[in-house]
Amino acid sequence: MKIQITEGQDKNVEGYNNIHITHSAGSLPQIVDHSCEEIVFNNSLSKLARQESLEVLHLACSRLRLGGKIAIYDLDVISLCRKYVNKQIDRVELSNELFDLTNCIEINELREILKQHGIVVDSCGIKGYQYEIIGYRKNST
Repeated sequence: MKIQITEGQDKNVEGYNNIHITHSAGSLPQIVDHSCEEIVFNNSLSKLARQESLEVLHLACSRLRLGGKIAIYDLDVISLCRKYVNKQIDRVELSNELFDLTNCIEINELREILKQHGIVVDSCGIKGYQYEIIGYRKNST
């Protein structure tokens, strides 16, 4: 099963079970542990309250099967602020990006959570002011 966790229905991706989270984990709790081959967070963790975001992330990690892939895409507030301070974006763009942001989870904190669940981070980077983390649950050897 492939899952995309997103903030709204306008972000649906064909071929994925699209879970829309606004104030809860959506239908994620009903999914069996270790049953997902791929889980994608598409700008959704920053839209929930911090504690809810962390709970959803831990829950999603438990749903990932051995060899499964997890991808997390979201706003990197540090990069966004740097771009603003360096006058690469204006106040309007800064405000638009921060408008519906509920929390900020730092990229290294995400890496540590993935590590706790036996997920190896394959790549981690920032494009513009969005971060991208790709990890795989290692097969037991």
